[in-house]
Amino acid sequence: RLTTLSLAARMRTAHLHRHAAALFAKAHAEAKESESTEDISSEDEEEEETSASLPPLCVSPQEQHTHKEDKTQEEQEEKSKSKKRASVLLLYTGGTIGMRKDPKTGAYFPDSEYLAERLGQGLLPRDAAMPDLSYSAYTPPLDSSDMNSAHWSAIAKAVGEEYDEYDGFVVITGTDTMAYTASALSFALENLGKPVVVTGSQIPISVVRSDGVANLVDSCLVAAHGRAAELAECVVVFDGHVLRANRTTKLKAWGISAFKSFSYPPLGEGGVRFVTFPDRTRRPAAAPFRCRPHFSPDVALFSMYPGAERFAPAALAALLAQRVRGIVLEAFGTGNAPTEKALMATLASLCHEHGVVVCVVSRCPHGAVSLGSYSGGYCLAQAGCTSCHDMTVEAAFTKLSWLLGDPALPVARVRELMEQDLRGEVTQGLFLHPNRSLRVLV
Repeated sequence: RLTTLSLAARMRTAHLHRHAAALFAKAHAEAKESESTEDISSEDEEEEETSASLPPLCVSPQEQHTHKEDKTQEEQEEKSKSKKRASVLLLYTGGTIGMRKDPKTGAYFPDSEYLAERLGQGLLPRDAAMPDLSYSAYTPPLDSSDMNSAHWSAIAKAVGEEYDEYDGFVVITGTDTMAYTASALSFALENLGKPVVVTGSQIPISVVRSDGVANLVDSCLVAAHGRAAELAECVVVFDGHVLRANRTTKLKAWGISAFKSFSYPPLGEGGVRFVTFPDRTRRPAAAPFRCRPHFSPDVALFSMYPGAERFAPAALAALLAQRVRGIVLEAFGTGNAPTEKALMATLASLCHEHGVVVCVVSRCPHGAVSLGSYSGGYCLAQAGCTSCHDMTVEAAFTKLSWLLGDPALPVARVRELMEQDLRGEVTQGLFLHPNRSLRVLV
């Protein structure tokens, strides 16, 4: 039985910064009480000597500085009260960021309560720019390798149910399938008017060199303030970069800069200042928000390799026996495959006789599919395969799953929509420059 996201306890760690402030105040009070009597008396003597050397009615520099600090702090508190903080919901599904080490085995394991505890203890900075946070966690948390279309649907439903209550959302998940989850959410959450951020980390927050805190801070800032900057879409925030969710691919297994968008430039980046690029973002939708979390599990990924014609026909027939409805075919270069007759006949049978939607992506991380450029691609087109142009594997897979999950869409319409840009996942026109302001002529 699949575990689904529940928001029943989402408020158990609400308004975390206020909780952190209380912890700080308590720690400060305990520290003051633990001071020795000798130190206190010594300080009193020094203050008396300083005050005695000043003219009457003068305030000591130390008292002046303290008074200024108190006044400044009071003014800042008044300003913060007058200006309502943005509200952001954190959804922790699992992954490296919230793991802690088992003292017996030495292995890291996910713990949904650990991240909540660290947040409550002041893991994130107290700053006027930071939002008020609420927290909800998967129980038990999942390794991202165990996530599938049912979990994408559950996360999308969670966002949909709370959509009107928050200014933005941060979905925390594992990095291995983060690009799939982020892409799936971009399709399920239609007509977004606020940011939905997906993030995680390569190193747990329980480790001193963790990248998790920086990623969480950046993600909260984007979720809280992205709406004002007209950033209203699903994004991946990682290592100081804001990437369109359905253009993102995991590039590194060990490096901190784990994600890259090869076919579209970043939507924002953090340096001395955190900036976004308005000419690259999708404008907030005028139509009302809709959550459509329908995904079909009957989609498979199949890769071409040298000599694939030997085993591919039998492997594709086995997928058909399992009632596959859609296949994302990873082809060479611009969308090429071996032209061996048995392979092409099998693909033609899948497409024409059994109504399977076979979509072609390139194994190259940068570039696009053009099924008419070479004979290997031309044969795929003749067999009935559909081009995914410059879509990532993750975007093509989740988009196909989402389209096939809609019972109202006939197969022919699914094939049409796979080639159309729905959420910024595909560049319309093979040679259109990613910044959408230049067009290569020759």
